Amino acid sequence: MDTIKSTVGRLYIDLQASFSMGLSNSPMYCANISVCHGNYVTAKPYGVVNGIDYRLTGKVRRIQTENIEHQLNSGQIVLLSNLGHSITGEVYDLSAEEVATEVAVALDADKLIVFTPRHTR
Repeated sequence: MDTIKSTVGRLYIDLQASFSMGLSNSPMYCANISVCHGNYVTAKPYGVVNGIDYRLTGKVRRIQTENIEHQLNSGQIVLLSNLGHSITGEVYDLSAEEVATEVAVALDADKLIVFTPRHTR
């Protein structure tokens, strides 16, 4: 879990830096984009399935729809990750596809576009 947290934190920082670029020769010149992230996804443990304890793997329990909508209506880009927080404060690794789908449904989105790595055999 420490590696996942570190990776997600590093990706947040890198994405925020990319949205902050403002050199006159960059595509982001004068874009003035604001980015936020937070605990918008409440998780629950996946539990024990067929005798396997999935420990820190979780499932989406709830999406903080009102808070996300508030940020979006304020002109923010909301960054979400595959990490969810439980009601008791644990952090769970969630399926990124599940988070994206649940957020799209909760926000009543017209479309959901997901980019995934291409796997070759």
